[in-house]
Amino acid sequence: MLKTYTIAIFQYIKKILYCSKLFEYIIVMKESRNVHLSVNDNDQLEKIGDSFSSGYRRRILFLLSKRSYSTQELLDELKISPSTLSFHLKILREAKLIKFVKAPSKRGNEKNLSLNIDSLVVNFDSTTANNVKTENIDIGLGSFSKFEVKAPCLIATENEILQPIDNDVIFNSTDKIKAQLISFTEGYIEYLVSNDLLYFSKIKELSFTQEICSECPNFNNNWKSDISFYLNNIKIGEFLSLGDYGGRLGLFSPQWWPTNSSNYGILVNVTINDDGTFINGKKTSDLKINEYFKEEKIIKYRIGVDHNSKHLGGINIFGRHFGDFKQNISLNITYIDK
Repeated sequence: MLKTYTIAIFQYIKKILYCSKLFEYIIVMKESRNVHLSVNDNDQLEKIGDSFSSGYRRRILFLLSKRSYSTQELLDELKISPSTLSFHLKILREAKLIKFVKAPSKRGNEKNLSLNIDSLVVNFDSTTANNVKTENIDIGLGSFSKFEVKAPCLIATENEILQPIDNDVIFNSTDKIKAQLISFTEGYIEYLVSNDLLYFSKIKELSFTQEICSECPNFNNNWKSDISFYLNNIKIGEFLSLGDYGGRLGLFSPQWWPTNSSNYGILVNVTINDDGTFINGKKTSDLKINEYFKEEKIIKYRIGVDHNSKHLGGINIFGRHFGDFKQNISLNITYIDK
């Protein structure tokens, strides 16, 4: 009964927020992109097996893990014929590993290809696998609860740049909730996520995905920055961003945004589970998921650039209306009911 009321209340709040056009700017729940299968899921496993059996298809998945691609871009990368590419894409789509997404271009609306999942887990204990659940939380860029940043810094919404530019006062602005692009040279922003699952379920994995890049004046595709991630005041690790990417409009960036500025990044995944802590699949620590929650049952997720970093190259964080990926910060919580 309590669960029914909780769902009803959430749906009511969701309806109100949609009417006020603020729903997409705050933390919301959405469909998960984490896929959990058991060894008994024969049909899906065979389709996925076929997908990974070809070097071309593995290459396509690798490319799409960085950003979305048009079919022409894939043809240029793979050096294969259109008919061969169509054959590979058909297999990947049947396995539900990729999907077509609309992407604005100078020629109007065209379709690009994007990954359809963030992670794939095959559990050999079919009983446990059937009990594993995943909830996705969409974290709006402007919903940060704490910050400490150094100028130059900027917050842009879908329609404007918040004023004054290069002054951290904008991070206290009421309009920050609409943020679609956040950039700063040094420091951090922190998001606070509270969820009943932390109290009433066994958390198996947290997986954060965000589009980021370095930050410098205008743009520089060869500008390194060590971007740090923290969970509950414990350092997860660093990701070396190789550039502040621009020179073209991001696939979802607004038309008024200049091309000679930061326009797109790459997707970076931070995963913490019972095997340890990982950034883009590379293990950064032996710390397991339970070790991050010894003090309190809450998620405090921090992104930034530490002042003592080797490459002090700033950060850009892109929302669903900027960059190459139509998403904010995505958090997947994988859990088992107690």
